[in-house]
Amino acid sequence: MKHSSIPLPTQLLRKIRRALLNWYQINRRQLPWRDTRSPYAIWVSEIMLQQTQVTTVIPFFQRFMQRFPTVFALAEASEQEVLKYWEGMGYYRRARHLHQAACIIVEKHDGIIPQNEEELSTLPGFGRYTVNAVLSQAFDKRLPIVDANVARVICRLFTWKKILQSKETQSWLWSTAEAILPQIHVGDFNQAWMELGQTICTTGRPSCLLCPLKFYCQGREFANQLPVRNEKPLISSEYQRALIVTKGKQLLLAQRPTHSSRWANMWEFPTQIMDSTDHSLSKVNKQCQKLTGYSVEKPMLFNTIQYSITRYRVTLNVVKALWKSGKSHQREYQQLKWILPEQLHEYPLSVPQRRIAKLVLGKE
Repeated sequence: MKHSSIPLPTQLLRKIRRALLNWYQINRRQLPWRDTRSPYAIWVSEIMLQQTQVTTVIPFFQRFMQRFPTVFALAEASEQEVLKYWEGMGYYRRARHLHQAACIIVEKHDGIIPQNEEELSTLPGFGRYTVNAVLSQAFDKRLPIVDANVARVICRLFTWKKILQSKETQSWLWSTAEAILPQIHVGDFNQAWMELGQTICTTGRPSCLLCPLKFYCQGREFANQLPVRNEKPLISSEYQRALIVTKGKQLLLAQRPTHSSRWANMWEFPTQIMDSTDHSLSKVNKQCQKLTGYSVEKPMLFNTIQYSITRYRVTLNVVKALWKSGKSHQREYQQLKWILPEQLHEYPLSVPQRRIAKLVLGKE
């Protein structure tokens, strides 16, 4: 069901556009992806900025672009190397889609990122937001964007009180964002929306007195109540056990399945979700046999790590054990490898698994 935007007087639209663009020209942050009109650099930055804060992205972006300066360089690399350079940012499906799309662009488009919306949207990882963000910033195409920051600003600006996650609200947001767009400087305007939401019209305490749209904002008095959201999902507890299996000086490392919902194709110390009441080390050997095919002995609790992922609060018990016997199998993992501790840096690991690696190396 399509909903049109709120009817907006032409004069009001002009004032909003002028105020936002003027503010942005003076207050815009100097970010590395803003120094270029390269669709490739803009694409990489937009993928990185999904689910990740700007300050976190900057060093990752610079390092990534130094290693993969062109779409050709990205396509030629292995997925494992791309994941390694993405390590620490999380949501690794973004990196896999980025690599897959780069391969298609090189193979089917001679390394040139398509400027057509329909064509671009067929590539992995290119949803409506990403398509519009790349095309508006790189080519100034008149296409709106709606991310969490833009949604928050628009809902407050026009006092939209319906549930943010509803189809009606999402349709209204896109229609309204499109109606407000200027005819030129579209890329800057879209960046200005996001900049305003990130720095002024923030989730917690918006700085309304500093806002360039304060004279046009209908929701200033109750900005903290907007946008209206569904209740947050409850946080669930999850318990895991990771096994540091040693064989002489070597460590056992395992590659997660391609179809895994978490950290697909990345590496880890063999890890399994456990019952919260089962803290006994007597089942470590059985667990290791199930995961890897190997038998172990002399298990001992090495450390306990806690971390959060999506709606889970995870307690990860790290157990050390000595390899005893057996032949490996790949029922749970793509492959198993015996490596030396100093080789751990060569493999892409999730943040909690990298913490284990640092513990093993005595760096944490």
